[in-house]
Amino acid sequence: MSQIQTAVSGSLRTDPMIPKRKMEHRKQIFKILHMICVIIYLSSCFLPCYSTEHEKVKGYVCLLGGWYFFIVDIWLFLIWCSNILFFCSILAAIKYSPKCVWFSLISVVSSISMLFHRYIVYDIIVPILSFHIGYYLWCASFLLHLVICIFRMLTEMKYNNVTE
Repeated sequence: MSQIQTAVSGSLRTDPMIPKRKMEHRKQIFKILHMICVIIYLSSCFLPCYSTEHEKVKGYVCLLGGWYFFIVDIWLFLIWCSNILFFCSILAAIKYSPKCVWFSLISVVSSISMLFHRYIVYDIIVPILSFHIGYYLWCASFLLHLVICIFRMLTEMKYNNVTE
């Protein structure tokens, strides 16, 4: 039975190739959405993240120098680790692993917790005066990726229920 005859007869589920094709299209869409998250993340690296009394700090400075916080402030280091968790989540999403939801959830929570951390430790303790667009895009890329991962898991569960 061809696809046209299947569609005309009203039973779209009798052709087993239609759900597989839809799932292949969805996988391509999810890959594009994951790439959008990475683009948002990378754009946040080139924008100012926060202001101190002396300067506006750009995202790449935070990304490249964040490992230093392991020595001086473990809380900021854990916040910085949300970058690592984000990329673990991207890799898990590429491999279609359900772990991507957990990695992404932890990265969202840790990145948003930066709002409650009002100082940065360089040689001295420097208060954060305000957050800027780079920080908000950084958080938005994590949050968008979490939503994409959850939505993908739900569609895969729906797809598995239809084909079984």
